[in-house]
Amino acid sequence: MQPAIPQIPESLLTRRPTTIAEDFYDLAAACGLVIRPDVIRIILRMIQLNVPPTVIMDTLREMARQSHE
Repeated sequence: MQPAIPQIPESLLTRRPTTIAEDFYDLAAACGLVIRPDVIRIILRMIQLNVPPTVIMDTLREMARQSHE
């Protein structure tokens, strides 16, 4: 059985964009994810620098590990 796909409110899909980071944060929250704004900025910067997805994931894992120490 697959988990239900969260419904994104229409207002998030049709509103005028502010910044990519704010949109990313709002869409993540609409999907039930809570991501700190500073982490979103790090992810977006890594994407802008064409960092491979595996490196981004490794970085996020390391950040999560450090936050639990």
